[in-house]
Amino acid sequence: MLPQIFAARGGISRRVTQVLVSETMRLMEGRYQEAVGLWEPREGWIIVKRSQLQSLADFAATILHELSHALSGAPDLSLEFEQQLTAELGGIVARNILSV
Repeated sequence: MLPQIFAARGGISRRVTQVLVSETMRLMEGRYQEAVGLWEPREGWIIVKRSQLQSLADFAATILHELSHALSGAPDLSLEFEQQLTAELGGIVARNILSV
């Protein structure tokens, strides 16, 4: 699944060195709930909670969300992050429509 997700966006970023899967995740900031994904910039890792693998849509969404952190260098709820995520989604749709 992972190669197809990255292929849909035109490839993997050089900033991402590994995609890892974990049974447990750290708690989201300000919440008592585990995150489903994490971008670890020092290592270049995207870490995904194992439960996300149950659904291709959930897994792909988490990968694209964390990749947008990697590319923008910005946290959740920031304009820079939202712009990067919007660009990712638009690029995927454009590539898929043009390839039909």
